[in-house]
Amino acid sequence: MLEKLKKLNYEELSVYLLILFAFGLIGSKSISVDGIEIYVQIVAIFSVVFIIFEIYNIVKQNLNFKEFVRNNKYIIAIISAWVIFSLIRMGYSGFGSFIYQLNKVIPYVTFIFFLFHLRRKKKQVVQKYFNFITYIFIVSFILALGMYCLGYTNGAFSLDTILNLVSFDESRSLFGEVRLYWLLSHKARFAVYCYIGLLFIVRNNNLNNRVKVIGIVSSFICIILSNSMMGIVIYLFVGFMLIIDKFKIITKVKNSKKAKIVLVVLAIISIVVGVIVLVIISKKRNIWTLGSRTFIWSAGLDVIKNNINGIGVMPNEFWIEAFYNNKIFYFTNGHNNYLNEIIEVGIPVGLLYIGSIIGLIIKFFKRHDWIFFITLIVTLLGFCNFESLNINELPYIILFSYAIFYYNVFDKSCKESLNE
Repeated sequence: MLEKLKKLNYEELSVYLLILFAFGLIGSKSISVDGIEIYVQIVAIFSVVFIIFEIYNIVKQNLNFKEFVRNNKYIIAIISAWVIFSLIRMGYSGFGSFIYQLNKVIPYVTFIFFLFHLRRKKKQVVQKYFNFITYIFIVSFILALGMYCLGYTNGAFSLDTILNLVSFDESRSLFGEVRLYWLLSHKARFAVYCYIGLLFIVRNNNLNNRVKVIGIVSSFICIILSNSMMGIVIYLFVGFMLIIDKFKIITKVKNSKKAKIVLVVLAIISIVVGVIVLVIISKKRNIWTLGSRTFIWSAGLDVIKNNINGIGVMPNEFWIEAFYNNKIFYFTNGHNNYLNEIIEVGIPVGLLYIGSIIGLIIKFFKRHDWIFFITLIVTLLGFCNFESLNINELPYIILFSYAIFYYNVFDKSCKESLNE
């Protein structure tokens, strides 16, 4: 092990640390700047170190970064535009708002350099990264279940007590339910973590079957215990896609003489399963208001209408007034990635953020990895419309996973070096 560590160069070591703190040792430090509370992720520190190493290597080794930018000009341009103009917009609101937004854009800047790093590495190196992330997911799922068995739902790193644990009683007091979300900051973010982890585990051909089964089973138990209804539905959907891919069901149906009958049977099964899922969800959530989202979104839109250029950082309190059934409800945010971004930075800059997300989806379409592509759509255009997922630890997890799957070494169509 020590010999392997010695063979690592500083750049690759910075990548392993980046991955470790993005997917495994997830934590943050709360700081206050001009009265604004900002949660700085530990991985942000390693992101800055990684970016410095990449810039140093680009200059010292005369790497062809210009060609990379040229080949990825559209996605780099729109992400850069959002980063720059969002920082300018928040800078007008004050230094604290600027630091708050800087903390939000770091994962996107890191993502661009991470793509460049993977592009110029041999597939054996990328495969090692893939393996490392996979094992982090498996260990995390097992430890999360161990935490739950001990009566805790989540933990957070602290400089004072090392790890602060939240008990079942505290969870019920805070949320009215027991919800597992490990070291992450919300059950919805943990749900995304679970089904992305499932993708890594199933798609990793280097795992032996026993380890793979342990990983799949532990991820399934974790997603159920998260109590995230939409997260569970997406997890099952991703699992269904993986089964279809594993057993080549679509190909077999196409080649079957009874293809029409099989398609009808599959359609009936899908409808029945869908109805059962809706019935289960309706017992816990109001499906007619999409889980109370419709009137929250309406209230968020009212805020945007009155503040076209944004309000700056949203208050860390219940400030959005929503009306439903002649009652007033208060919320801390619009429970929607894109509404939240527009509320803070305004419509013009918010549209750049939305354009960045759409650009990422369009770019990945070229990779012909339909499972991750559909998962990306369901997450960014589905789940993100119901929860605030573009904050804290999750952007790092989604964007780094995107980059790794973009250069998917287990895809036979993947070349030794990808230039597009």
